[in-house]
Amino acid sequence: MQSFTTKQLNNLNEMFEYRKYKQTTFHLSSNDMLFFSKGIDDQLVCVKFIDIEKINVDNVRIFIAYLDKHDISHGIIICKNEPSIQVMKEILTLTIVFEIFYANQLNINISKHSLVPIHTLLSTEDAERVKKDYAVSFAKFPRIKYRDPMARYIGAEVGNLIKIEKPGQYITYRYVIRDKL
Repeated sequence: MQSFTTKQLNNLNEMFEYRKYKQTTFHLSSNDMLFFSKGIDDQLVCVKFIDIEKINVDNVRIFIAYLDKHDISHGIIICKNEPSIQVMKEILTLTIVFEIFYANQLNINISKHSLVPIHTLLSTEDAERVKKDYAVSFAKFPRIKYRDPMARYIGAEVGNLIKIEKPGQYITYRYVIRDKL
């Protein structure tokens, strides 16, 4: 945790505020974890800071075991550098929501950039309403990859629908798809 800057931690906090997550602990636990609750159901999200040069599959498996033991279905790792391809493949096999952010991705808050329109993750009910209004299947909407920086920023998952607004100009929707590693 020591190598993460105050700016990065502030941008992480702003990202969670954008997602409407609420922090449930106001200090780090002894193992560099923060806990948040998200959404109406107050589902728990666990954020783990890994302060080593290169994380490996074992680091991820230890964190996954912790999540399983405590019945937490959403985990986020913040690490210094990009993990190996083996780590990314391991994550793709998980049945829980799992995200990885690199410290340098948190140097700026991309949602505040002047060229980035407002992205809103639609609830299942809202997405169904939009689908009905346009009378098309979700697959017919323009696509956005789940690894797109703003899709990641708002916590989009494959199959979600994102509303994109450029105030005073347009509203469009994007269907979240998986891309290759």
